[in-house]
Amino acid sequence: LLVPWIFGWNDFGDQSIEKAFDVALHLGTLIAVFGYFWRDLSKYVTQGLKLVISRQKPVDPDGRIAWLFVLSALPAAAVGAVAEDVIDEKLGTPGLIATSLVVFGLLLLWADQRRGKRTVEDLQTPDALKIGFAQIIALNPGTSRSGITMTAVRLLGFSRDAAARISFLMAVPVTS
Repeated sequence: LLVPWIFGWNDFGDQSIEKAFDVALHLGTLIAVFGYFWRDLSKYVTQGLKLVISRQKPVDPDGRIAWLFVLSALPAAAVGAVAEDVIDEKLGTPGLIATSLVVFGLLLLWADQRRGKRTVEDLQTPDALKIGFAQIIALNPGTSRSGITMTAVRLLGFSRDAAARISFLMAVPVTS
């Protein structure tokens, strides 16, 4: 949104083309995540479905983590569904987008300076909910979903590797 605004480009013409472009970008991201994390995703889906079918407590941590990824998508999905019109009409101004990029970029820089040792396997329900609530902020155009989730994950004491993995694996349920 900023680049067309800065250069005065009006390539989209109407809202439907702009929405289609956004959907195409998200689809491309989802395909990239599936391509890179194929093994992890197949493991999580398999173990997560086993929990639904057997209705037993998670024996395998991958099944528990799979459902935590789904849980993390619920806060942003709920707020997005309820506030879609407000988000479309009130947010997305060039000034707000630029401010969000700078502020949340600096916040990520600060969070990334922390030392974290937690791994993906250390993810718990309160963590998934906190990260899920952080994803609500990404409903604001100019706030990167992956950036805000990596910030939240790093602030929760996870390693850089875990933060990147959790962030991108959480993209699957929230963008699907």
